[in-house]
Amino acid sequence: PTFAVRLADETGHEPEAIAYAYAAAMGVFDIASLYGEIDALDGKIDGLKQLALYETLQNALRQTTSWFLRHGRFELGLTHVIEAYRDGVTRMSATLSSSDADAAALMRHREEFASLGATPELALKLAQLRGLANSLEIVLTAQTLGRDESAVGRAFADAGVYFRLDELRTRSAGLGQGDHFDRLAVNGALEALASVQRGIVTAAISASEGGSSFASWQQANATKAARVRKNVSETLDAGELTLAKLTVAASHLRDLVS
Repeated sequence: PTFAVRLADETGHEPEAIAYAYAAAMGVFDIASLYGEIDALDGKIDGLKQLALYETLQNALRQTTSWFLRHGRFELGLTHVIEAYRDGVTRMSATLSSSDADAAALMRHREEFASLGATPELALKLAQLRGLANSLEIVLTAQTLGRDESAVGRAFADAGVYFRLDELRTRSAGLGQGDHFDRLAVNGALEALASVQRGIVTAAISASEGGSSFASWQQANATKAARVRKNVSETLDAGELTLAKLTVAASHLRDLVS
């Protein structure tokens, strides 16, 4: 109930829509089986560590349920949505170690969950889940453009690194926790980041005739891209990230697709 109430407060959606989005997230990422694997650790690991593993799932479930509330086309049926995104997410799982940086991040997260008492298999699944929870944007964009997820994923990654979007998302995780309206503002800013990233990748992929689609887009929009990157970097490098700074950064980024 608390999960649903929080999502209703944050998104303004009705319980029926939240139930559909929740079911989609559970089905796409097979979260029920992950809960079962954590349940099986009862009495085998420290209780607080087990709660930390549950919290990881809860955070991923809340993130992905919120995403499906915004983007799930449930008029096509719940089964259709689950199958469409599950297939794409499965294909994306093969790319989680496609670069040295990605492989290092996956290893780091796996070791983190193993230190909490997760079995080697569960630690790997939780580490993959952390990366795959962000893959829904890639799958949606690939479906919209009729392109494969790998090419779209590379463009998403390149745009994210260049404009420091992942850093913005990571550092904003703790913002607005004590105030309902601040959290709504944070969520709005994060959705703006996602929208900008989708817009950049869509433009880059659509105009690409091979090679690095983001690099081509960056060259074609060099002045504006460099200016926005500089503004976002100044915001991130100016000490602790605040809601005001996040909002300013999102405003700068919106200039890229306006």
